[in-house]
Amino acid sequence: MSGSLPMPDSAARNNRLPPVDIHLPMPEESNSNRSSRNRSRRASTEYARYENPIEVVPSTLDVEQTKAGIDKGYKNPWDGDGMPGPLEFTKKFMGGLRNDISRRLVKHAKDDYTDAFTKENFAVIAPSILFLFFACYAPALAFGALFDIATEGNIGIFETVLSTAICGVVYAVFSGQPLTIVGATGPELAYTIVFYNLCKQLDLEYLPTRWWQGMWTALFTVICAITDSCALMKYVTRFSEEIFSATVSVLEIAAALTAIINIFLSDLSTGAQLLSAILCAATYMTAIKFRDLRGSDWMNATWRKHISNYGVVITIILGTIIANAVLEPFGITDLTFLNVPESLRPTLSLSNGEPRPWVVNPMGTERELPSWAPVFAVPFALGLTILGYLDQNLTEVIVNKKDRLLRKSPGYHLDLFVCGIGMYPLLSILGLPFTH
Repeated sequence: MSGSLPMPDSAARNNRLPPVDIHLPMPEESNSNRSSRNRSRRASTEYARYENPIEVVPSTLDVEQTKAGIDKGYKNPWDGDGMPGPLEFTKKFMGGLRNDISRRLVKHAKDDYTDAFTKENFAVIAPSILFLFFACYAPALAFGALFDIATEGNIGIFETVLSTAICGVVYAVFSGQPLTIVGATGPELAYTIVFYNLCKQLDLEYLPTRWWQGMWTALFTVICAITDSCALMKYVTRFSEEIFSATVSVLEIAAALTAIINIFLSDLSTGAQLLSAILCAATYMTAIKFRDLRGSDWMNATWRKHISNYGVVITIILGTIIANAVLEPFGITDLTFLNVPESLRPTLSLSNGEPRPWVVNPMGTERELPSWAPVFAVPFALGLTILGYLDQNLTEVIVNKKDRLLRKSPGYHLDLFVCGIGMYPLLSILGLPFTH
């Protein structure tokens, strides 16, 4: 092995000689030293990628992105379009919303719907659809069960799944940047529990009162969208993002642990209680193992990636099979299963045994709603608006980080406008849980 020692240009100029490389013999490198050097190089590369993701372009990026100048510094998709940035105050009525429409619905009106059918993307469409289906369906089942318990059957699994489906379609078709997955969230569950308990204490029918809460929320959300309020997200720091993510995680973990504790406080048999706890722990540990599979050396990278992507789905299927298989051998007859209607009907049954109407009556379902109830819902609608605003925009800020290397502009104001004008009113009318 040999190394080269370049002569400095200044020395070459002083001696009026062209720059040359002096090759010196280098000692042979041992295998251990070579391995150590390779590990140090990989560690330096990973550190550089963490510190400045733009400096090190991942190998999975296609040639077009590299040619776009990413290795010279990533440029925002909206640079040079003559309009203020997505998170800049325009000081005009509906200025941000109109700019989002110009950037997305005008510039990308066609390719937003045709890019999926291009030759380079068509091969990944089917796996992506299948993965996203289970990524939406599994949380809908989990949150649906929690909503069913928290609202005593006013909102259940069927409503949560239907809400996820309707909002997913509406958001994907009409929003400016449908990269986020809309669905029930931990903060929304916690807020629903508080509002339901207040309605119960004041002897108010929950769904009619919630109809007014949803309509007020829709109005406040539209006002936020047309007044450039999303521009406030430019002041959000990484610390705020992490706090938000941690809050969502803590709420969801607390909801799951509360459900397990309630099982042990119930009248179920000891066998059903222990089996529920074992299934919960086994489901969690199995899902974690599937998640960590991606970084292991088991099988090849392609298999690890696909199995890890569908790890949650596989875990739910295995848990369901095991739960049904052990009931008879162990004589357990009172294990609690998900409360799902046998037909396409709302979960809530009226006093006469009939399911509630699909369309919620804002003046009351079985008894008249007090005249002060719509006003009572206003402050809670304002709180729900703030919750939806933060949930929606903080998620999009995370999605639109520079290290994502996105090629199309975001649509903060347009996305929020779609939530306020389309999703929230529809969910209120049908009595479905709100999604963010």
